[in-house]
Amino acid sequence: MEAAIQTQVLRSGSIEIHPDEFLALAGGHPLNLTARELDLLTALVLRQGRIVSREEIYAAVWDEPYRKSDRSVDVYIAKLRQKLDQAIPNTRFIHTHFGFGYRLEQEPLPKGGGESPEQRFSSGSGDSPPPSPSPSLHRFHIPETSP
Repeated sequence: MEAAIQTQVLRSGSIEIHPDEFLALAGGHPLNLTARELDLLTALVLRQGRIVSREEIYAAVWDEPYRKSDRSVDVYIAKLRQKLDQAIPNTRFIHTHFGFGYRLEQEPLPKGGGESPEQRFSSGSGDSPPPSPSPSLHRFHIPETSP
């Protein structure tokens, strides 16, 4: 009698990852992910609920030291967000924590359609927009020129 092979399934909310099958599901629907996107989603699911720095993500997914000028993490996060949004609309999965990193946690968007950037940043989930430039905060005064 053959022993059944037990594979580990990773879950976070309505996301399911079957690593041995290279398969990710969102709400039971297969996500069409590249290998890198699947590695990124797996890294986030394994660290769900906590803020994960770009450096930690890069080390886990790219398996090499992070270079601050490399925007790969941000690009792949955007692609992954888009695919998750297509699979399960009106739900936010990946939260940005400016200056710190990203956090995976499923959260429904407010009813009445999509959210504006102002709603996303004022959701009370710890996300905040980058500060607006204020003339009093600038180190140097740049005089305005007249035409």
